[in-house]
Amino acid sequence: MGIKRMVDMSFWTDSKVDEFSPEDKYFMLYILTNPFTTQLGIYEISIKQAAFQMGWSVDAFNVLLDRFENKYHMILYSKSTGEIAIKNFLRHSVIKGGKPVEDCIRKEMSRVKNKKLIDYVFRSLYGRDDLNETVKKIINDYIKENDNDNDNENEKTVDVSCDDSCHDSFYHPPEPPKVPKDSGENPTKHKHGEYRNVLLTDEE
Repeated sequence: MGIKRMVDMSFWTDSKVDEFSPEDKYFMLYILTNPFTTQLGIYEISIKQAAFQMGWSVDAFNVLLDRFENKYHMILYSKSTGEIAIKNFLRHSVIKGGKPVEDCIRKEMSRVKNKKLIDYVFRSLYGRDDLNETVKKIINDYIKENDNDNDNENEKTVDVSCDDSCHDSFYHPPEPPKVPKDSGENPTKHKHGEYRNVLLTDEE
């Protein structure tokens, strides 16, 4: 039996969809249900093959891709990896949830090449009440783990504004200048001065 992707009936009454042209609606239904899709809603897509399946040119498909990313802000596309992320896919794709679904989503997360796409989707959905409990758990775990990683990186930051000479001045005060000595243990002192009352060594 083939894999099924569900489209909620509210798709047709969504206020944002009311703004769509017929080709926008066709494109949206395609990116929700095409053969490349995953449970996660982040997947690698062949634009050439997708354009062929829709009966469009590659240029026409790219125009719609750009429109949904930069005008509607409903997707994010990674040119470097050829992956697309649908922002609200997980709000509608998971109905029952549970351990098998959690394992499936985590496995698909590990296969995503551009991890920024996961961050884009999860931070967009974080804190929403209308998510399946399994999806909430995955997103909360992700946010907690990544925020902790960021905190640990910040703790490793050290103040490098003070160089070695600065520390030396704090912990190793400069030694007083050494007074030169001659080779004898008790150098001989001679009387000097007008009244011959000052005793100094020859070196002094």
